[in-house]
Amino acid sequence: MDYMKMVGILTNFCGGLALLILVLPFGGLVSALPGEFEWIALVLGHTGAWVLETVVLAVCILRGAFDWIPVKPGFLWALILSVHAVLGLVTMALLPSGTMAFGQMALAAGVPGTVVVYSMMLLNSGLRLRLPAAAVRVPAILTAGVAAALATVSVPVTVETIRDNWRRAEWSLEQTQQRRADWVREERAALGRLRSLGGGAELAQLLPFAVAGWSLAGTEANERIAALPGLPHRLARLLDAGDDGVRQNVAAYIADFYNGASAPLLCGPLSTHLGGLRKRLEAQLTSPWPRSREFYGSASKALEASRKLSSLGCSFNWERDQWMRRLEGAPAGLLRDLLLSKLNATDPDNSKLWTSNLR
Repeated sequence: MDYMKMVGILTNFCGGLALLILVLPFGGLVSALPGEFEWIALVLGHTGAWVLETVVLAVCILRGAFDWIPVKPGFLWALILSVHAVLGLVTMALLPSGTMAFGQMALAAGVPGTVVVYSMMLLNSGLRLRLPAAAVRVPAILTAGVAAALATVSVPVTVETIRDNWRRAEWSLEQTQQRRADWVREERAALGRLRSLGGGAELAQLLPFAVAGWSLAGTEANERIAALPGLPHRLARLLDAGDDGVRQNVAAYIADFYNGASAPLLCGPLSTHLGGLRKRLEAQLTSPWPRSREFYGSASKALEASRKLSSLGCSFNWERDQWMRRLEGAPAGLLRDLLLSKLNATDPDNSKLWTSNLR
């Protein structure tokens, strides 16, 4: 294959790859990353596209696409690559940190994307649509003028913006690493507390470890709970006689881990627990969210447990209808909306919403 033809193919590949990298954020691939990695990924992608654009521009210069500019070859290289560097820095500063702003991303991707397309037009005569030479040169002159203005006015601000975004991303990454280290430390401490209970630990002592979301401690606690004799009877007694915290742990255990053995033993106690929570509902609906958050946690797990037991033969239709009547007659608020959503999400009959029972 002809050497120059091979160079042309590789250059077109670089240009196409650069365009693909610039389009990726709009496909949601970058925004799917954790927040502390999003801006770093955008910068690395933008830098990669910029390097590929530099290759395309360099081939354009070598092939004489900019020979119409009346300067010496060395200055021509410096001029074009300087304009390219200024545009790269300024558009990098437009990359959003924290939230994906469509306008910012469109501008940050559109400017280098336009450079790539223009360069491809210079390399491939078939893409010029038979435009006169002067028409092809005008965008280059305008781009150089814009870049000169940006370099004069905004490059110092741009560099500082990039530094600030990078520091913010580093701080966010450090916070994530610290949270992970804290979680590992707390996991080990929880496992130590669980094992300090000994082999004769009561169900009420084991439940907090089972439902807290720990990996090692949760697995071990669940194994010990499953080995307890008469587990359904023990769970029922705690629902009847335990305090609010214990009842919430029992409901969470039923919702997330209960295997369904002797489920009818739990139907009555859980219905009573739901009724007790419903009696507290009026006061909670008028409380500010920070105070009602704990109540939502208890009610949410109780409703999830009712769905689990409904699938095993229990019926909570009357109790859940009472909840729906109370909530639909209550003033709008965060707790009301969350509980209505939870009632519908835990509906044992997925073919209808619970609001249809009241029509």
